Parts: sequence; C-alpha cells; structure tokens
Amino acid sequence: MSGPIRIDDVLQACTTALTFAVIVRLSLQRLIRSYVLVVLYLLVVAFGDIVSEFFNHSSPRYVAVYILFEGAWVAVSAFVIFDMYGAVLRGLPGLASVGRSFVRWALAASVLVSVSLLYFEHLSRRPLVEFLLVERVVTTCLLVLVFAITGFLSYFPVELDRNTIIYSIGYAILFTARTGGLLLLNSEGSVWVNRLNLLFPLIDCACLVLWAVMLTAEGQKVQVRFGHQWRREDEEKLLRQLESLNASLLRVAKSNHS
Repeated sequence: MSGPIRIDDVLQACTTALTFAVIVRLSLQRLIRSYVLVVLYLLVVAFGDIVSEFFNHSSPRYVAVYILFEGAWVAVSAFVIFDMYGAVLRGLPGLASVGRSFVRWALAASVLVSVSLLYFEHLSRRPLVEFLLVERVVTTCLLVLVFAITGFLSYFPVELDRNTIIYSIGYAILFTARTGGLLLLNSEGSVWVNRLNLLFPLIDCACLVLWAVMLTAEGQKVQVRFGHQWRREDEEKLLRQLESLNASLLRVAKSNHS
C-alpha cells in the first residue's frame, strides 16, 4: 500500500510536466535551435530528478547519480549564463567580449577557491561532502554573474527582442531558486527553511509557465526596451555612453590582435 501523497512530490511532478511542456512548446515554435542550451538545462534537471527517485537516498549509487547530474547541471548552467551575456549584449560586441571573458575568469577563480577550501578545511573525505562544497562555491559565483546581467537589463534602456528578455529574466529566477535550495540543503529543518524549500518548486513552476506561454516565434522579432524608464534625454545619454564604451573596447581588442 502506498503512503500518503506529499506536497513536495506533487510539486516535483508539476515541475517535470512543465519542463517537457516548455520543450514541446519551443519545438512547435521552431525555437529549439535558438534555445538549445535551455533545452539541455531543462533535460538535465528533469532526468536528474526522475532517475534519482529509483535509488535509495542513502545508497552509494544515489550519491554517484546525484554527483553526475548535479555536476552536469552546474556545467550547463555556466554555458547558459555565458549564452545570456552574448544574447543581452548582442548589439554591443565589445562589452559582450569583455562579459564572456569575465565569466570565464570568474568560473576559473571559483573552482580554484573551492579546491583550495577542500585542501585547507578539515572535512571528511566523503565524495558527496567535497562535491557539495565545490558546487556551492561555483554556483554562488554563477549567481553573482546572473545578478550582474539582470542588473544590466534593469538599469540600461537597451533594445532587445522580447524572447531574450523573457529568457534572461526567467532563467535568472530559476537559477536563483535552485541555488537557494542548494544553499539550504544542509540547514536545520526549521519552519521557515521548510517553507522556503516548498517555495522554490513553486517559483520553478511559475518560470516554466512563463517560458511556455511567452517564448514564441513572434517574440524573436518584437523589439522592446525593458530597462529603467529614464527621461528621454537621460536615456539617450546612457545609450551614447554605452556605445562609446563598446567602441573603446572594440578598438582595444583590435589593437591587441594587430
């Protein structure tokens, strides 16, 4: 006889169903090629959650499966964030190049810091404990990068296609929620922590619904401005400053290559 249905199991099932709904929607809208990294991200998360249910959570096989899929999630997340910088800064190639370099250096630094912590901290030599430490340092670094690109979107009145804005904001919320759950993984089971752990899947569902409804073929063509609503003269001044900075960075890049 099966046990009672838990609310977190229901939320997990909803998240998985919505994940595949987004993939089907992107396929029907012929957007798979444009968002192949998003599809890969969603598949890694969905199959990681599904496969882990077939193992006892205290068994060595579960630990191996967890590390495999969580490692894949971190790697794909890095590529998605890298892609976000390129998409948001598409009209500013100089800034886009600097942004990608910054992401690479930040990831390298986070891995170095996490490995150093493993060496200096007196931790048990269990693979899962060591993996979680590395994962938390790297995902925290990625979270800072997500906040940086979201802050850019919110502040500067750049013109982008609607899909890029929806994709970037949705992913920022998704990644923040999942990283928040990861950081609370070993927290004490207080009431507020338990409530947060239920809130994160609800956030996932809301973002997936947003993607399923709003990512459309027409959204690739519709240009909108999402940033802060400045006065017209202030907006033009900000855009000129961005273009000037972008041109300067392009000149520096050309001089370095010559």
